[in-house]
Amino acid sequence: MRTEPECILCLFNQLNRICKYSAMPRSESIELFRILAAMVKDLDLESTPPELSVQVLDMVKKKFAGIHDPFKLVKKMENERAAEMLPKCRAAIKKSKSPLEMAVRFATVSNVIDYGLPVMLELKNAITKLAMKKFGRLDIDLLKKRLSHAKKVLIVGDNTGEIYFDRLMLEFLPKKIDYIYAVRSAPILNDSLLEDAVEAGIGEFAEIMESGSTIPGTLIKSCSKEFRAACKNADVIISKGQGNFETMIDEKLPIFFLFAVKCDVVAHNLKVDKGTMLAMASPNYAWKKAAKKK
Repeated sequence: MRTEPECILCLFNQLNRICKYSAMPRSESIELFRILAAMVKDLDLESTPPELSVQVLDMVKKKFAGIHDPFKLVKKMENERAAEMLPKCRAAIKKSKSPLEMAVRFATVSNVIDYGLPVMLELKNAITKLAMKKFGRLDIDLLKKRLSHAKKVLIVGDNTGEIYFDRLMLEFLPKKIDYIYAVRSAPILNDSLLEDAVEAGIGEFAEIMESGSTIPGTLIKSCSKEFRAACKNADVIISKGQGNFETMIDEKLPIFFLFAVKCDVVAHNLKVDKGTMLAMASPNYAWKKAAKKK
């Protein structure tokens, strides 16, 4: 998915969050905004939004070498708050008529966990209600069918906090499947890293792999050889988050995208409202053709 002009505004919002969470002095923040403003004229808008997003963080790191992971404390808080929610959500899943569907719903709505405390407090009070709301797309029957024949499943993770709900989903996914859970290979915004996956207990259910991605998304051609092989060999790929959607939507792979629509550009492209929850099968994969081969 290519970048639209409106996406440039998101780059400035992203820089504002970086300055905020790294407690950067006003003078230094102003300097960074001026640098970004000068960068805009040379941005390649044929790139995906996550590819441009990483340029902002790289610019900050280059200017201020001490800022390596400005969201470190935020990520710790998100993980702690998410862990507190799991018992309540697990109980709701066990009581539901379709535990797998409910687990997928929780994994999807947890994608709203982004950048800090206010959202976490709101989610803690309303996550079960949110999970029960009508989704814009919920291709659960196709997912169940694909999983019933699957031997290898790849899950591409997204944010901290959210990763605990991915662990919860793994608890209720079919057994006797080899699962791989992929995370970013370097700090980028509040995306999950290897240590977050280990802390969340992902390793109890899946092999944990660094994808080689250092952007807030997954550009497969730029990822590690091991990750590219995992994509090729997977019978099902579950992609979490909008950044992964933006970078993987054009791939002709058996991908199910689980995410909350967070921007007007994606909402317009998918013809849904901003804030819509989606658990959708990729429109660029020949699902019927693949089913005939089974």
